[in-house]
Amino acid sequence: MNIKKKKSIRRVGSKKGSSGDTESTSNEADDEFSAVGADGSSSEPNSAVGSGGGGAGSGSGGRRKRNGKSGKAKDLFKSDFIIKMKLQMKKHLNELCKRDYPRVRFSGRCHVNFLHGELLQRKKEYVSEITLQNIGVRTARIKMQQFGTSPRDSVFDLVAEPNEFEIPKGKKQVVTFKLTVHSSKAIVSEVIGVEIGWRENSKEAKTKDKSNLRFPRRLCIYVSGLGEAAVFGVPLSQVEMVPWEAAGKSHRSGLVPKVLVDLRENLIRTGGLQQEGIFRKAPSDVETQQAKHALNVGTFDSSQFNNPQLYAHLIKLWFRDLPDSVLQHVHEEELILCKQLPACLKIVESIPPEFRTIFDWLLELMSEVVDCADVNFMNPANLGIVMGPNLLPNVDAANPMQALMLNKACTTFLTVLIKGDREEQVFISPT
Repeated sequence: MNIKKKKSIRRVGSKKGSSGDTESTSNEADDEFSAVGADGSSSEPNSAVGSGGGGAGSGSGGRRKRNGKSGKAKDLFKSDFIIKMKLQMKKHLNELCKRDYPRVRFSGRCHVNFLHGELLQRKKEYVSEITLQNIGVRTARIKMQQFGTSPRDSVFDLVAEPNEFEIPKGKKQVVTFKLTVHSSKAIVSEVIGVEIGWRENSKEAKTKDKSNLRFPRRLCIYVSGLGEAAVFGVPLSQVEMVPWEAAGKSHRSGLVPKVLVDLRENLIRTGGLQQEGIFRKAPSDVETQQAKHALNVGTFDSSQFNNPQLYAHLIKLWFRDLPDSVLQHVHEEELILCKQLPACLKIVESIPPEFRTIFDWLLELMSEVVDCADVNFMNPANLGIVMGPNLLPNVDAANPMQALMLNKACTTFLTVLIKGDREEQVFISPT
């Protein structure tokens, strides 16, 4: 009885047979455990199966089965096949690292916005920067290329420095953008392509057929800005024009810049015609720059500026800053030899029509100032001295004697015309 019991326990513990064997073993074990219960160790067969020797054998067999599977998984993981696969993957990754492409990204922003709360001033250089970072394991060669999306002819200049360079792995490079606006209301909308390639002497760079060397080779930088609606230093074609007619002189009329009409009205409003030394004395540089900038961006408030000398000075600046001056197309020899009114009128007729009306407007204003000469002490000669040189183009500084002669000739030219205008001997045809 005891021998049979031991054999059946071993068979239950091993459970290596088929499903039929398992059932027979279980039946034999139930019989044996009943016998054990008769001896007093257990009174119920079911409880003997759960907690007796057969149950313990079954649980031990389950643990041995699980341990067997875990051991097989470990053996499989340590098998030659897995080890070989790991070595091949490692070798493949090493090859990829050796053939890694140059990878460059922006260290921060990729939008260069020059519009920082205010419009861009003309002839002023603005500077901004971006940073490129090489995150690959190869030295990257960079070339900056501009794709014009806005009209750039004489509108603005955009320069990227440096333009061509190399970034070693793990390093950064700062690129500086310099923008200068030349035109009124300039719209800057430019796309800069960042061409990424291998360093110059690399094997890939020397490869003629680069069809298989595909990788992301271009980043884009967007540059934007908006120029001020300038009224100073811009061509007449970009300035707002309004109709003008001299008081009581219908033959003196035409289109003149609105800024000149507004400056004249403010000059008269602040008592500038009666101001001593008007057009001769200048205001402070700070006040001039503030008013000029406000006029350029369209935020000028005349109630904040009550200095008549300021408005007279701004009128002179407007004529001086013209890209093409009033007397741009006049021959220097004719101007130097001009001493009498008929010769001066002949020169006036050679002035382009768009400038001729503006010059006529200026003569009318100068005559109004001379009418108050007993108060402001500004006669035709004085006005010719302070206003005449502003009608000339920029004279070559390398020839100071020529510049002096032209300034003197222009002074005489304007003085003769102011005197003739007051005597109503001047008639300027608008066309």
